Amino acid sequence: MIKQYNLENYLDLVISADDVVKAKPDPEAVIKAVNKLKIKAEEVLVVGDSKSDILIGNTAGSKTALFFIKEYKLYYNLDEIKKTNPNYIIDRVSELKQILVKPR
Repeated sequence: MIKQYNLENYLDLVISADDVVKAKPDPEAVIKAVNKLKIKAEEVLVVGDSKSDILIGNTAGSKTALFFIKEYKLYYNLDEIKKTNPNYIIDRVSELKQILVKPR
């Protein structure tokens, strides 16, 4: 998804499954990112397209954004994922700017 939407230049760090021992929904990936960046979990926005993505953010104490485009309805049940209580639900990458950039 990062390459598909040309997001590489906007990210300080990417942690993949290859970088952790414990699989999702364990929050190890978020904790590792927080430690590497020397920030607090509350300063992180975990963006994902599945229940386990939202759970790792919630468990780590981070904000979460569910990226759910209409095609995902073929594979995922949105109502089930909503039960994980994402802070935001978006269907366009451009919506991240509204979440991340605070007005002055």
